[in-house]
Amino acid sequence: MLAIGVLLFSAGWIDEIDEWGGLNLVYNPSFELVEDGRPILWSLPDGGWSIDESVRRTGRRSLRYENDDPEVYRLIIQKLDLKPGKRYAVVAWVKTEGVKGEGAGVCVEWADEEGRWLGGVYPRCVSGTSGWTAVGAIFRVPEEVGGRKVGGAQVVLYMRKGSTGRVWFDDVQVREMIEPTVRAVLLRPGYRGIVKAGEPAKVELEVKTLKGGELEFVLERKRIGSMEIGEGTHKVSIDLPPLKEGRRTLTLNLRDREGERIGYD
Repeated sequence: MLAIGVLLFSAGWIDEIDEWGGLNLVYNPSFELVEDGRPILWSLPDGGWSIDESVRRTGRRSLRYENDDPEVYRLIIQKLDLKPGKRYAVVAWVKTEGVKGEGAGVCVEWADEEGRWLGGVYPRCVSGTSGWTAVGAIFRVPEEVGGRKVGGAQVVLYMRKGSTGRVWFDDVQVREMIEPTVRAVLLRPGYRGIVKAGEPAKVELEVKTLKGGELEFVLERKRIGSMEIGEGTHKVSIDLPPLKEGRRTLTLNLRDREGERIGYD
């Protein structure tokens, strides 16, 4: 009888951002702060946009953008202070109506110290008619591109070139991703982390640690073992007791010599 699935980390990039993301670096992310009809600190194009108080995901407002000309290409921008070499996540919630073409979404771009474009991260966009949908990605800002140092960045809300229709944006986030002290990848059992119920089993993991210490194994809040581990990447085997049919969660904790749990950097 198939029994347990070992869940080491959240399944899905949104869950990972919620767990490991720092403070939101986007100012006025839900367009709540408005002066003279314009959302504060957002650079807006000439035409096509409006503040919408009848459609929103959270708060009282969202930003609506409409375009009926496939030759028109406009960007909604906020400058950001991102650190080259660091890992970040970008997320925006998008709602669409009759969007044709490659769709609407969010991206983060970086430039050199003179403001010349160097590249960016461009997550998938949303087309057609859809409810509120999260779009985004986890990425690392390069330190240089083609020998030119990265000197600035910006988050961009947009419809891709040639796209038309109506889109709403809300809850825009750019967050630095904190590197966890312990990361693990399940090696065995290979099929969905499933073992047989009622029989002892062995789990094999590839574990990466940023620090050394005691690696503790906790199954459903019960400690089932531990081992000393150093900084680096290791293969780890864990013996599981016989388990009843169902879903179980295996947690790895890293502790120092005093038994205190070591946090993340």
